[in-house]
Amino acid sequence: MRAQTVNFNREGTPYDKLRIGHHGIKRALLANPVIADSMGGDAMRDWLNGYLPEKFIEAIDYDQSDPLAFTDYLAFDEDWYLENEVGEEVDYDEFQEDFKPSGLTKSFGNGFSFQNGNLPDGSKVIHYIDGLGSGYIAHKDWLK
Repeated sequence: MRAQTVNFNREGTPYDKLRIGHHGIKRALLANPVIADSMGGDAMRDWLNGYLPEKFIEAIDYDQSDPLAFTDYLAFDEDWYLENEVGEEVDYDEFQEDFKPSGLTKSFGNGFSFQNGNLPDGSKVIHYIDGLGSGYIAHKDWLK
C-alpha cells in the first residue's frame, strides 16, 4: 500500500492549529494559567488552600498536602479575561456556548457555587462562581 501525502496547514496562530477557537474557554485557560487579575502562583495556591468548600476541592481532585499541586491547574476569571485580555468586544453568551454542563450546580452558603461540564472537544472543566467573580478551572490532565 502506498503512503499518502499530508499537507499540513501552517497558517494561523497556534490556537487556530489546535482548533481551540479565537475566544474559546480552552484558549482562555491555556492563555491564563492563573486565576483572576493575573494573580501569580502564590495567590492561586492561597485561593485553592483557602475557604473553598471541601466538595469543590474533591471535585477538582486537589491535594492540599502537596505544596506544588496548584501548578497542575489552569484557571481564569471570565469577566477579567473578557474585559482585559482579549482586547476586543466578545459576546458573553457566545463565549459561554463552549461550556456544556454535565450535572447540577452545587451551591454553598458562602456565595460559592460550581458546576462540572465539558468543552466541545471533550475536555472537562468546572465553572465556578465565587462571590461576585466567576470563571473556569481545569486540571491540566483534563484538557484534550
